[in-house]
Amino acid sequence: MQAAIPAERLLIFNVKQGWGPLCAYLGRPVPAGIPFPHMHTRAKLQGEMYFLELVTWIWPLALLLPLAVLHLLAAGGRRGGAAPSRRQGKEDAAAGAGAGAGAEGGGGGGGPRRRGARR
Repeated sequence: MQAAIPAERLLIFNVKQGWGPLCAYLGRPVPAGIPFPHMHTRAKLQGEMYFLELVTWIWPLALLLPLAVLHLLAAGGRRGGAAPSRRQGKEDAAAGAGAGAGAEGGGGGGGPRRRGARR
């Protein structure tokens, strides 16, 4: 590119040089009291990278966590209706023990008596 463009029309510029070469090329005075803008300092770039990494790891959680909670709630609702209550389980067990004792002919009323229990 340097061979194709005359030297007086070409500016080879590094931003570390500041206002001087740029203003000289443009024929303008150097702005007084205005520092040359540095858009990306090391701290700013590191902060932006931290933010991007954070977003990269958090957005899947923001999507998947509510779905997992809904899944668990839905699965808990299905299981909750099928399980017998504690009282129902005892009644079924007592009915099964009484029926079995009568069918086999082994008397005694279905097991050892508990203190205070009526037969």
